[in-house]
Amino acid sequence: MKNFRLFQLSIFFLLLNNAFYNSVFAQGFSCRIENEDYVTDKEYEFDVVLYANDDSQNWEYALGVYYIDIDPAFINSGQIEAVVLAGTSQLNVAQQVKAIRFKLPGNYLAIAAKTPPGHGNGTIIKKEGVRVCRVKLINSVAYSSKNAPNLTFRWDAPNTSVIAYLEKSNKVLASNKVVEGQKFFFTPVYYSGKWNQQPEDNKDAVIYSGTLKAGITCRNYLLKKGAKHNFQGHTINVSHQFNKQGELIGNGVLNIPKPKQ
Repeated sequence: MKNFRLFQLSIFFLLLNNAFYNSVFAQGFSCRIENEDYVTDKEYEFDVVLYANDDSQNWEYALGVYYIDIDPAFINSGQIEAVVLAGTSQLNVAQQVKAIRFKLPGNYLAIAAKTPPGHGNGTIIKKEGVRVCRVKLINSVAYSSKNAPNLTFRWDAPNTSVIAYLEKSNKVLASNKVVEGQKFFFTPVYYSGKWNQQPEDNKDAVIYSGTLKAGITCRNYLLKKGAKHNFQGHTINVSHQFNKQGELIGNGVLNIPKPKQ
């Protein structure tokens, strides 16, 4: 009985330690869609990037499968060809994705996983981020000039999943069955016309024209080519990157980070 009691206690503390470790680990993980760009009126690009959120929580990437919903209004009844741009992945060669398809019905993008290379051979994800790939979406017609792509990671089946190596085994970081991990996946807040929501300092802002009604703080800021954005009398705070492709109007205050030396 005594030995059995000790066994129960050892299992309890093992589970407690594992739960604590996984909780801490999950808080140090993030996956983002960022660096969006209109290349032409029929070509749109973006990055999928993985991060460790601080220097003490680097982690080893096993595999990822990425399903991304796209607003059909943005597609404008066109036919989409999706490609992964060669040479853009920063993953280890064995993990670099190539297979990608745009799926109908559903209007979503499917980026297939590669066979995991085994513990010790995966890409180490660090605070500065590692780009999984850069995607180009080629439309048979011009994309809508009035609607944003509204890219979002998909959690309904088929669903996004990212898996890491932890202590020589795989740990699913997020999927439709691991809801806790979903909050560490970030897509931009898109604006068109009147602004009815504000991004946070941990989110990106993609601007498709409009008027700023209040101060804004965001992680990255992109103003679409050809767009005009009125920020009269308000402040835009950007913590990471500012990419002004359109025209800023007004005498508001723009705070952007100094370039890294």
